[in-house]
Amino acid sequence: MNYERIVCLDDLTRAEFWPAKDFIYDLVRAPILFAGGLSIAHSPRNGRRHNLAGSFDVRRFLELAGGDAGTQWAGNYHRLPPAAHAYLAAAIPRGALVIGYEMTPGLKQVLADAGCDHVDIRISPLRFGADLHVGLSTNSPGIYRRIVPLAMHEHEVVAEACQMAAQIRYRRRYTPDAPRWDDALVWVGQTQHDASLLADDGRFVRAPDAAGAIVQAAEGRRLVYKPHPYAGAFGHEERAQLARITGQDIPLCELDAYELLAMDDPLSLIGISSSLLQEATYFGKSASWFRRPECVPDFEFAGPGGGHLHVRAHVFMGEALWAAILDRPTRPHALCLPPRPNHLRELHNAWWGYSTTQLRHSNFHREAVQLHAPVPVAPASGDRDLSAALASERQRVDELRLEVEGLKEALRVVLRHAAPRAASEFTAA
Repeated sequence: MNYERIVCLDDLTRAEFWPAKDFIYDLVRAPILFAGGLSIAHSPRNGRRHNLAGSFDVRRFLELAGGDAGTQWAGNYHRLPPAAHAYLAAAIPRGALVIGYEMTPGLKQVLADAGCDHVDIRISPLRFGADLHVGLSTNSPGIYRRIVPLAMHEHEVVAEACQMAAQIRYRRRYTPDAPRWDDALVWVGQTQHDASLLADDGRFVRAPDAAGAIVQAAEGRRLVYKPHPYAGAFGHEERAQLARITGQDIPLCELDAYELLAMDDPLSLIGISSSLLQEATYFGKSASWFRRPECVPDFEFAGPGGGHLHVRAHVFMGEALWAAILDRPTRPHALCLPPRPNHLRELHNAWWGYSTTQLRHSNFHREAVQLHAPVPVAPASGDRDLSAALASERQRVDELRLEVEGLKEALRVVLRHAAPRAASEFTAA
């Protein structure tokens, strides 16, 4: 199909994370222009130019959806209210292709009812490679067929997992006193409002919803809790829920995510829908989840609806992919970025557990700190020496912080006493 317009559209009812969505559109703006001569404009939030029908008003849409952007997104995730659904469907131009970052099931239903082809874009849940990969799904058999030749195969991902596992295991084998988790069952936590936790009724699924399955899985095994690094207080709450469900004292797993997956110890992982559960199988660990994740890799090339095809970052940002999506011939000397490690990670500033894995135990980065640290660091004989030096410096920083706070308080006392005196002198004058 020869698309005449491309519309950028995502979950307008959720204001959170909108910069990440616009970032993705900015990445493909040039390759799409070169491939098809089309301007993708912007997502219709924040009053910017968009490619929906000119009469579309995002404020009116949000009113019909039941509130402002940020308060109703969970209830609208799986389906929009009929009035909002109809208003948005009517604004989609005939013959347009809609691209969107992390499209919701409700939005996809609007596009299906409008008879519109779409491409859903997501960062791959498999994040252990030399760079991030991008997942693409579409409802168009034609688009799917044309991009399959550019998609990754599973053996490429297996090789990347093997390389990371070799790196981590090599380092761990020099620390034989590292904690072991033989035959442990590790619960992988998520953030409180992870969209993949949303049930059809707009309620977030929690551990107690799977209590029976958790008890069965944990029978005769040690259940360990691996919190999401950004879970905060919710992580403590979920850990307590697991303790009540199983009657066990739940130890906390403080290992880095990929160190956990790559370790030699036989262990299993369990959770609701964390991407770490998908990554675990590539490291030879068994894993199970209670809800299908939002982005399931399609390495079987099962056709539209079978998951997300995976492409490498430089392919996603290149012209050939978008020429295939738009069904246009690829130009001679088409834009083709050379692959390089961490390119998309650096652009997106999204590292997840990868950066910790690369920095920890790395002689290169340890020596960089020793060369350039403002406070001399004694040559380290191992991780304990470096940890002791860092702990000492942290203590000095904490002591200085306390001294500064004391000075601030003393200054406040002086100012409280000085203010009335200054006022009386001013009055007397």
